[in-house]
Amino acid sequence: MSDQYGSYDNPYGVRPPFPPQPPYAPWQGPPPPPPGLYPPPQPSMQPSTQPPSHAGERRPGAVTSAAVLTFVLSGLTLLVLVVGIIGVIAVRVDPGPDPDDAISLSEAVFSLIAIGVALVATVAAIVLAALALARRQGPRVTLVVLSFLYAALVLLVGVDLLIDGLQPATSAGEVAGGVVVLVLGLVPALCAVLLLLPSAGPWYAGRVRR
Repeated sequence: MSDQYGSYDNPYGVRPPFPPQPPYAPWQGPPPPPPGLYPPPQPSMQPSTQPPSHAGERRPGAVTSAAVLTFVLSGLTLLVLVVGIIGVIAVRVDPGPDPDDAISLSEAVFSLIAIGVALVATVAAIVLAALALARRQGPRVTLVVLSFLYAALVLLVGVDLLIDGLQPATSAGEVAGGVVVLVLGLVPALCAVLLLLPSAGPWYAGRVRR
């Protein structure tokens, strides 16, 4: 009867083509962001393409020892070179009563040029040692070559002084000077050998030696 004569919800008795839809349930999720703000970005699932960091790797002791020896030897060399410059200028200005102590202008200029070259090489060694500590492969190789060249030059000078010191008229101080120069020539060679040890190569290449 209700379909024929209608009802309170359907007074005309017409059947609707679709069943009535239930009311929407209230939103149960998190509240939407305030106007003008965007939701936080979601983490990407793609793998990172950045190279792995090696900041936590420990520097080999050989590299540290080579750098420290280079700093100490370079500091002593700078001191000796500065004293040499002062000595050349002093002898040129005031040779003293002995005429054999006097040097010509060309000899003074040559000595100052040689000391200047040594100063540049010494400062370069300090810079290269600092860069080698910072894990730079190029400065490490350059420092090795420079150390070997410096050692060869100093050893040649030391041998020449030692040979002259063995003459009968030579004092014991000159012989000791030749020995000291020979010992100083071995220090840069030792620095180069330390930088070439097997423990240093993998560290500069970015690999941890097991």
